Amino acid sequence: MFANRLVLVALLLCGIAATCSAQNGEVTLEQIHAAWGKRQERVKRARFKWIEVRTFPRGCYGQKGPNLYPPEDTSQEFESEVLISGSMIRYEWKGIEWRNEKKQFVEKTYRSASDGTTIRTLYSNHIDKRSKQLYPVGFIKTQLQHEDTGNPHVEIPIFSVRALTPGVGCAGVLNRVISPTGLPALSLKTLDGLPHAVIEQDFGEHTREVWVDPSKDFVISRYVVHLHGNRFYQISATYQRDDQIGWLPETWRIDRWIPTSAALEAPRSGVRGLARLADFEINPKLSADIFRPPFPVGTIVIDNRKERQEHLVREDGWRSLTSIATGGRVFLEEN
Repeated sequence: MFANRLVLVALLLCGIAATCSAQNGEVTLEQIHAAWGKRQERVKRARFKWIEVRTFPRGCYGQKGPNLYPPEDTSQEFESEVLISGSMIRYEWKGIEWRNEKKQFVEKTYRSASDGTTIRTLYSNHIDKRSKQLYPVGFIKTQLQHEDTGNPHVEIPIFSVRALTPGVGCAGVLNRVISPTGLPALSLKTLDGLPHAVIEQDFGEHTREVWVDPSKDFVISRYVVHLHGNRFYQISATYQRDDQIGWLPETWRIDRWIPTSAALEAPRSGVRGLARLADFEINPKLSADIFRPPFPVGTIVIDNRKERQEHLVREDGWRSLTSIATGGRVFLEEN
């Protein structure tokens, strides 16, 4: 009954938990969720800071004639940080981004902050299509979950303390909006010589695998999302022991593939990353204002909470902007 790879479909709607065997006995989905829940109870707030080396493979942004973009593999260190308080999340990084208009990488700072009802997102280098100049642009919109749900570069730190949080964790919908089309199934597999419980679930064209380590309080060692039967992205994580809350992520590797339109087409390798935790705080003091950060001076802010409104942030406050369409181009002028 408890042989390796035996999958018992989880009849959760009927209150029956999925079960598989491990070296120390039976593992159930209920046990896994209970461990995740206890960790969330212990960690009311958290701050994780890490360095990630992202590699952009040659041609990962396309090809025009004989030219591949980028023309060669490019690696860059990204400084990243995520702050978590309850369901509020703030994520930011400083690194580079490929710009098709310039056919080159440019420096970029990104920030997305959610206070549980409103998202404020900042891009440091939006490009004006007419002048080719870069300027910061911000967006405000009403949304319950944070903007980077489904972003593999930040999922392991968030999952480590918010695995069960709706729309953020890995126990409900996929990427905030994709609902499951099947019940989760639990099986026992081996990863790096150690038994792992694997939770698999279908989401239409997508499939999700969550590999958890029973010997480390069910932390997520591997997280895989498939699209059309092909791997879309995969995260592999290692952990360090912390006396305060147990196991915390130490390193995580992100492998991504460029999706294809058909299941039979082999996807091309996409951006990949290798991250290492640099610093962390558990239950620090974090005010709600941290998750409602102001936009820097010079930012054009597009507020979509009601009717679309555009503003320019100045030293003396916000100034409203009017969009004027001329000759197929849109220019922004102060009122």
